[in-house]
Amino acid sequence: MNVLYEEELTETEVYRYTVNQGGELGIRVSNGSDRHITITFENGKFVGVTHDLGDFNERSNWYVFKAIAEKIETIEQVYANTESK
Repeated sequence: MNVLYEEELTETEVYRYTVNQGGELGIRVSNGSDRHITITFENGKFVGVTHDLGDFNERSNWYVFKAIAEKIETIEQVYANTESK
């Protein structure tokens, strides 16, 4: 009897970024440590985002969330272009 069957291999890609703090946007953190964003794709499809930004009410965080959305779109476009070849 074959207990294990229908093997499925998934490809997971994790994109990790450090938030650029300061500058014109004045992105701040409370303790001066780096903030990180992780965007995960599985088999070329968006899975999710993790971050350590904290409070959604911080105005500067919304600039980061916008940048995350734009980065997701860019990565999705790369996958779409790769699939069409």
